[in-house]
Amino acid sequence: PFRALTNDVRDSSKGILSYEAIIKTPTRFASFEESLFQNGYIDENYKFVDKHGMKNEMAAIYHQLINKGYFHQHTFQPTKQIKDVDIRKFLDHRYQANLDKQFRTYRQNPDQLAEYIDSQYWLTNLPLG
Repeated sequence: PFRALTNDVRDSSKGILSYEAIIKTPTRFASFEESLFQNGYIDENYKFVDKHGMKNEMAAIYHQLINKGYFHQHTFQPTKQIKDVDIRKFLDHRYQANLDKQFRTYRQNPDQLAEYIDSQYWLTNLPLG
């Protein structure tokens, strides 16, 4: 069974922000992660399920989370802006994935991103972070 956790699930890593530093509303993010598990994107150990075509889908999900405001915009120790790449690195580390290429592709093609998100009812209806 899947247990949604509201903290880091991996050991800290250089250049990766902590859960507390990046996640705006832990309960809402935990609920989102339950949907990720139910839709087959992660397993019970928070590991990305890399089946055919799922890297592109997961990269689109990353973008949707950013658009819905699930992440803080600044860190305070030290104070700096959190960029999309910081969020992608955090999520890749959390789910043991590497979606850099797919993430950048969607950033350069917003129409393709919107088309995919519109085709996924659960993504379109994610509550705001």
